[in-house]
Amino acid sequence: MHILVSVRNRWLLLIIALGSGIFCAMVDSIKQIGQIAISPRYALHALIYMAVFIILTLAGERFLTWLGAEEDRAQLRSDKQVRPFPFEGGLRTYLFLVGVILACWLPYIILTYPGVVWYDTQQQLLQWFGFKNTFTDGTFFSDQHPVLDTVIFGVFVQLGGALGSRDVGPFLYSIVQAVVTASALVSAVRYSHDIGLSRRFCTVELLFFALFPVIPLYSIGMVKDSVFLPFFIWFTIVFIEVIRTQARSLHDSKTVAVLIFLSLAVSLTKKTGFYVVVLSCVVALFSLPKKQRARLAFSMAVPLIVMVVVLPFVIFPPLHIEKGGKQEMLAIPFQQSALLVKEHAKDMSQADLNGIYAILGSDVGNRYQWWAADNVKGYTWDSAKNKSLPRYFAIWLKEGIQHPGTYLQAYLAMEEGWISMPNMFDKNPVFSLMPVYAEGNNHVFTYSSELGFSDSAGLGRSKALEQLIIWLEGSPFGMIFFSRALWSSGVAIFVVYECLRRNKRRIAWVMPYLATYAFLWVSPASVTIEGMRYVIPMVVAFPLALGGILAPDLTSVGTDSAAKNEDLTSTAKESAD
Repeated sequence: MHILVSVRNRWLLLIIALGSGIFCAMVDSIKQIGQIAISPRYALHALIYMAVFIILTLAGERFLTWLGAEEDRAQLRSDKQVRPFPFEGGLRTYLFLVGVILACWLPYIILTYPGVVWYDTQQQLLQWFGFKNTFTDGTFFSDQHPVLDTVIFGVFVQLGGALGSRDVGPFLYSIVQAVVTASALVSAVRYSHDIGLSRRFCTVELLFFALFPVIPLYSIGMVKDSVFLPFFIWFTIVFIEVIRTQARSLHDSKTVAVLIFLSLAVSLTKKTGFYVVVLSCVVALFSLPKKQRARLAFSMAVPLIVMVVVLPFVIFPPLHIEKGGKQEMLAIPFQQSALLVKEHAKDMSQADLNGIYAILGSDVGNRYQWWAADNVKGYTWDSAKNKSLPRYFAIWLKEGIQHPGTYLQAYLAMEEGWISMPNMFDKNPVFSLMPVYAEGNNHVFTYSSELGFSDSAGLGRSKALEQLIIWLEGSPFGMIFFSRALWSSGVAIFVVYECLRRNKRRIAWVMPYLATYAFLWVSPASVTIEGMRYVIPMVVAFPLALGGILAPDLTSVGTDSAAKNEDLTSTAKESAD
């Protein structure tokens, strides 16, 4: 009865739930029978997913209410009140909270010794030391993965070599990266407290960062996403403060400098980071008073000029750094063309087939894999293909009009991870969950011995850790709370819905979070372990997004803080008496 009352007059919620249910059911049919099907069975799936979505939304709202509830002031005066984590104070408090997170992360650092090296990072290290790799012949660098990350990884491995073993380099990186990321997460907790969120909210936020296992395991691995994470968190904090203060915080030139630095750091450590910055700042410009837009526009212009002009035309050429290929941006149409050829080659003209083959090769239909576009798009780009692109796009558009179902199927299959909820019908539920990657602590790959790496003999530990977490995620409880779709689409839709229901202007507050979600939908994979890396920034930024919904207006924060100070002063006097 309570649910029925709660849903009454919630037409937006019902529409969103119905749409989500339909998409989930479509993905179910693709997973189970290999195509989009309309049948009573999948209509029932859609209704079940719709009901689940509504229940989780209502439960989420109750959770928000609980998080936002301030402690009783009478309890604050009680000597028996237990307050395990201090959020007020200076550097000592900050370091204490960092220590809490690191203490909880320490087992992961030990179990993954001597540090996890991802596949992409292997290729970057081969570039750094001049060996042939997936992207280059070893004589030059490729910006396929950010060069700044390549430099950081290479320096750490060289430092390990200077200390006696290059295997030690990734371990040193794990320690340093854990400290930096934990510091950024504590900054988020302290900022939540500073803008007036409840002590309960801050405590749950801290425990979430410390105890949710996917966060440390993706924060300490040697991969570009771990370098990106702390800068993304700091950028999100500064961005929220700009919106919260209606850009008055930018009157301080130091804040402008910090925002520019963080925008550059986010852009230089991950390709999509640049687009997250641009999209967030563009939305912010429209949410600010006209008189306050100039400083934000300037802050956005600097990274824009650096990334679009200075980097590719001034810095890259003399350093012999090659720009990444266009295939990354074209993963979606390439994947759609591959499935088109696989299923409809007999219905297509030879001229149209040749137009596709000129870009993707004559065996593209056989190379199609529903779960990722890498096998179709490849890893490098031949500049000669640029001449064939206009013809290809004309064919792609024409065939899309004739075969929209094929294009939709290829797209939904590739982005399945952001939609698919784990269920009993899954052949491999891990595709819908949030697995971790720890086996990269065994530093054995092509040319690894030439790099000075060796078998770390730690593979048993890392496999056991992976299996333990996969077992936890596969439990009835885990399949709900470790769902990849829940942490991507589920929470993003919930955040947008709550902003629309409570305060539409708060959407601008959470734009870095929402922009990250938007770019998930152009990713070349979603169910693979690489797809997990794409969604991790949303996981760590989720508490800040909830804070953006719950935070009091700026005018009320000062009043509330003053009231708290009066209470605390009274408590101190009573204790003295």
